[in-house]
Amino acid sequence: MSEPAATHSEADFDDLSWHDCRLWGFQLLSGDPSEDDWRAELALDIDYITAWNCGVDKHVSFEIAPASLVFRDVRALKIQLDWSERIMSWGQAISINGLERTRIEDVGGKPFYSWRFLLHDPPGDISFDAAGFTQTLLATPVESGNTSLTLRQRSRALGAA
Repeated sequence: MSEPAATHSEADFDDLSWHDCRLWGFQLLSGDPSEDDWRAELALDIDYITAWNCGVDKHVSFEIAPASLVFRDVRALKIQLDWSERIMSWGQAISINGLERTRIEDVGGKPFYSWRFLLHDPPGDISFDAAGFTQTLLATPVESGNTSLTLRQRSRALGAA
């Protein structure tokens, strides 16, 4: 039986790191104003590294879980990816270097932030403003010698969830 999914929010930001996490894809989720649904979300499908294990023999492994990272009340989205210096192949992963957060204002008495994902492979960034996020692990983390899961490992982990 799998463990319950771990969920984090912007309140946990200082305790989380997205360094070397793989970005598999993203979705823009918009509500329907005619139904009074004003939702504007950016949903990222990532491999989240829950632990970096460094042994005494200098062997490094990682504990990784597929995760859903959803930002709410998104505006001013800008995505820049630069594959111009290399031949893009289907095996090319997008790797996150880090996530920056800057408080920009309060909306309805709640903080609102500017967010910026720095990418190191390929070079680029994803920036936007949003109220916050929810990150949910979709499966129990698995140990890997790499910083991301293979498609087969990911499918297996999600199938077991």
